Amino acid sequence: SRMTCEKPEPPQEQCRREGDRCGRRGFVTRTCCGQLECKQAMGGSRMTCEKPEQPQCKREGDFCGKRGFVTETCCGQLECKQLFGGSRMTCEKPQQPQCKRE
Repeated sequence: SRMTCEKPEPPQEQCRREGDRCGRRGFVTRTCCGQLECKQAMGGSRMTCEKPEQPQCKREGDFCGKRGFVTETCCGQLECKQLFGGSRMTCEKPQQPQCKRE
């Protein structure tokens, strides 16, 4: 029987962890683990694996929109409401129905 030499399979690329380098100048060169994203630092060329940004919700009284257009997410049960007579919208607690005695 005859023997032949073959190239071994290249090792599987291991994913990069948070803070690890994953690219340069907008070009991703390595895969980030799990939900991490390869992002370029502001003003630099180096790219590292970072957690995706979570949208920040707005608290009660915070600005959330203007003239009927909601631009921000309110936290929890808060609702983005336009103030009477104005264009500014803020996060407010939902109004409870008023009960009347008969």
